[in-house]
Amino acid sequence: MKYIERSEFRCNLGCALKFNNMEAELIQVLDLARDITGVPFKFTSSIRCEEHNANVGVNPLVHISLDVLWILLLLIKMYE
Repeated sequence: MKYIERSEFRCNLGCALKFNNMEAELIQVLDLARDITGVPFKFTSSIRCEEHNANVGVNPLVHISLDVLWILLLLIKMYE
């Protein structure tokens, strides 16, 4: 990975959930997105355990799926 640090992917609750629990393809797409856009991303809640979700609530509209990321990258490439 060129831009993403493992430390960016940890549950803020302090549990054992971290980078290794993330989908490898998702991390690669995020890294590619940083490369294409030239914009650093700040992950404020990159991964959460069930307990953390229960504590803070989950808004499904804010979670971006891997498919959506691929579509966004394709659109960005089209307009470069």
